[in-house]
Amino acid sequence: MKLSPELLSVLRRTLLGTAIAITLIALFVTEENWRGDRAWAGVERDLKARGELRSETAALSPPIPDEQNFFKTPLLNRLLYNRPDDIERKKFLVETRFREFRVLHNQLISSRDFSAIRSLLRKRGFFTAPDSSSPVLDLLLTLEPLRPLLDEVRDAASSRPQAALQLEFSPSSPFASSVDLNFAIGLGVILATRADLELELGKITEAHADVVALLRLGDGLAAPSESATFMSLRAGISAYENAAPIIARGRERHLWNESQLAAIERLLGQLRPLPTVQAARRYERALFISLVDAGPRWDPENFQWPFWFFHGLAQQNKVAYSRAIDRDLLSAITFAPDRILSRPPKLRLATQSWLSPDGTVARLRHPYSWLSEMAFLDLDRILQDLGYSIDRLALLRISCAFERHRLAVGAFPEKLDDLVPRFLPAIPTGIFDGQSLQLRKTPEGGSEIYFFGRDGRDNQGTGDDPVLKISPVSGSGSH
Repeated sequence: MKLSPELLSVLRRTLLGTAIAITLIALFVTEENWRGDRAWAGVERDLKARGELRSETAALSPPIPDEQNFFKTPLLNRLLYNRPDDIERKKFLVETRFREFRVLHNQLISSRDFSAIRSLLRKRGFFTAPDSSSPVLDLLLTLEPLRPLLDEVRDAASSRPQAALQLEFSPSSPFASSVDLNFAIGLGVILATRADLELELGKITEAHADVVALLRLGDGLAAPSESATFMSLRAGISAYENAAPIIARGRERHLWNESQLAAIERLLGQLRPLPTVQAARRYERALFISLVDAGPRWDPENFQWPFWFFHGLAQQNKVAYSRAIDRDLLSAITFAPDRILSRPPKLRLATQSWLSPDGTVARLRHPYSWLSEMAFLDLDRILQDLGYSIDRLALLRISCAFERHRLAVGAFPEKLDDLVPRFLPAIPTGIFDGQSLQLRKTPEGGSEIYFFGRDGRDNQGTGDDPVLKISPVSGSGSH
């Protein structure tokens, strides 16, 4: 069939228009790819110059001998590192019911009715022996299958001076971590449980040794190192916070002696999580870069990049994330002294064209930051939660110094300066902007110790800020 001249003209114009459109799209994609590669090359050069880009598979080995490393004791080393083919590891965790002991820890936190807790655990099959006259002793016996691990960790705390994780990072498998941090958190829970029960039974030396092991575990997990991640920092802070109520309970009952309190205070004083935050950003950045470089293959069943997300846009997202995590994080914290700014610049991504005028996230996101915005950490929440934990632990350290003063002098100090330098090298300041520490005498003759509010005012310890309350006789814990 012969086509009419008019139809041929339409076809020519259509083909020409299609060819032009394809050419323009190809030129646009080519230009965006070039722009993305150029932008990322500049960031990559800067990161390499600072030694902060992990571009190759790296085994981040601790720079200390294994025999001095707290994490390298035989059983702990085997259980802490997640090796999928280790059948014996899986068998140990199942047979000891390791992951189930949170129920005992949670019950001890919420209730001190040891007989009721014993009945609950009996129903859950933790033990079948007849009840003894001491429910606390029965609860302690439920931990007997884990005694080899707990004793090994306790001994390592006093014999191995350093602690370093050995984290393997591979850009080809960015989500595969060799360290089982859930196991580390569970170990902290079980150590705290045993220390709590030992304290109730009057086994003060054993309870103190477990508390020291718990603090050493937390210190190793939260230490600033090339293996640090935000998850390892959270696990470390969790260990410290699990130790806090046991330390407070022993101090309230005047069970710790001078040397025990001094050891606890020294370990609490070693905690410096903000350098770990700075170190952890390198891991988070490497994780994001590896995710983007892997493309949509990393989880094809649950996530697919849209058809328009080509190479140049992926590169721009790497640029946006890398710049944002440096700028936003480092604008919110300072070092020497360590501080979290209570009013930092708004934590945001480098490209903000997806934000509506009121600051809320608009429906259409900018392609240069689409993936970055989804993956970006809630740094504001991380720093706020971390700051409150640091302040609570600082008050716990003060409480140990108060008790040491009572043991040495026969009474609690009248003012904070009485603690320096014999019991504390210096009076701690708050992590948020360096708030000053305040001591207020109560009508009953006790003391309340708290930091200035983050608004710069003396709020008398009201609100959600932590307060340490010490009675004139036995003291009470911080909350």
